Amino acid sequence: MAYDAARKSATAVLNHQGLWPTSAGGHIAVVDAIRAQFPGVPGLTSLDRLRRRRNQSEYPDPRSYDPITASEADDAIEAARQCIDSATRLLQLDQLGIF
Repeated sequence: MAYDAARKSATAVLNHQGLWPTSAGGHIAVVDAIRAQFPGVPGLTSLDRLRRRRNQSEYPDPRSYDPITASEADDAIEAARQCIDSATRLLQLDQLGIF
């Protein structure tokens, strides 16, 4: 759920620019667009790590099952908070217009 919050906040930034990820590009399209435009922005840099871990947890490989720990969940929640905060700040910038 932390990943979904982070992804949706990143998608809001892209939507504000007139960019709409499609189902053909999937979630990686959001990650790639954010990474290309906003390298080093706190929280947004964690988006791909959260995406990969979400995939591992939702589509587990029984041969290499790796359950999520409470500490990892706390870290993911903090990364999502940072992503939301960064997206909020970006949306408040007058310079962030249509791509």
